[in-house]
Formats: sequence, structure tokens, C-alpha cells
Amino acid sequence: KIGKNQVYIIQDTEVYIYSKENFKLLKKFGKTGSGPQEFQKSPAFWIPSITLYPRETDLFINSIGKVSYFSKDGTYQKESRTTGVGRFSRYIPFGKHFILIKYTQIDKINYSVSYLTDQNLKEIKELCRVPFPQQTGKKRNAILMAKMADYFDRYAQNERFVLPDEKGNIMIYDKKGTKKISFMPKYTEVKIDKDLSKRLDAFFSNHKFYKRPYLLDKS
Repeated sequence: KIGKNQVYIIQDTEVYIYSKENFKLLKKFGKTGSGPQEFQKSPAFWIPSITLYPRETDLFINSIGKVSYFSKDGTYQKESRTTGVGRFSRYIPFGKHFILIKYTQIDKINYSVSYLTDQNLKEIKELCRVPFPQQTGKKRNAILMAKMADYFDRYAQNERFVLPDEKGNIMIYDKKGTKKISFMPKYTEVKIDKDLSKRLDAFFSNHKFYKRPYLLDKS
């Protein structure tokens, strides 16, 4: 992540702070653990152990089971234990508020739900819910699982919160959590012919992460 004067690089549970002017290493902090200034290691290599957001006055960090606050130069300030962050969940700073992205099950359907919260991480209102690519008792959508980072890509910028739904619609909310714009970009449909189907099958059948669940569903 890029701040005003620093570059922040995450490597598992460690944070490296570099000068943006000359790329000199200024500080390194964080290690695996459950204490202050420690972060739990992600159980899956494709899910980051921590996510960091440089804010105007501090660094806001999500990790499993808690959020942490550091100064811009990497000095520890405080942490807050919360069940809001987990394998698929995180808080995104949004002005004086936060957007909570949370994985949950509602009426036996798995969703990724976006909430507007106050500065104390208390939920104010639900913004949107998107069906998860993996549903209990059903075969996974392999292509959506492979594009999960894109499928659940949400970001806050200039007092606007942007997120896609499962059909590809782009929705934009204001700082009060009110939907202001919704539009469907012009997508080009790709037909899955025999050749593409064969290549996709080879990809998923041999991929380090997708191989096991893909072959289970295939059988």
C-alpha cells in the first residue's frame, strides 16, 4: 500500500515500511502470534494474514480476530478484539466510518455481506449481500472461486464505496450508505467450447489449491 511518504509491504504477518523518496527500509514490525503487535497466520495461502490501510493519521490493520492501530511510522497504539474479522471478513476504512465485509449464512444460503459501521465498528446498516461462490451441499463454481479476489473486490475512495454484485453490476454508495449509482458495464461473453473446457479442466485439475475441491466436485 502507498501512503503519503511511505510504502507499506506486507509479507504474511510482517509489515515493512519503506521511504517513498529513496525506498530505504525505515522499520519492520509484526510477527506470528496472538499477543499485541502479533497476528494470527492465515489458514490458507491464498487469503492474506493481514490487510493494511494507511489513513490520514494512522495505519489500520485487519487480522484474524482483531483490528490493530499503529502510527504512520509503525509504532503500536492499540488493538481491538472483534469477531468481525476472520478468513473472509475485514473492515475497510470509509471516512469516519468503516465498511465491514462479512461472510455469513442466511436462510441456508452463504453470503458475503457489506455493512456500514461507525468508528467503533458497530454495525449501522446493511448495504448489500452477494451469494458466495461456494454453497453448502452444492458443487462449487470453479471459475468464480478462481476469481474470488475480483468477485469480492470492494474499495472506498473519496467518500464513495464501490462494489460489484454476482451478476457484474457495479454499485456505488455515498458516505451515509445510500446507493447513488448502479450500472452494468459492457461485458463480452465468452462461450465455453470444447477446447476452452478442456483447458479449464486441465487448469483446475492440476492447480495447487483448486485441485482437491475441483476433483471432489467433478466426481
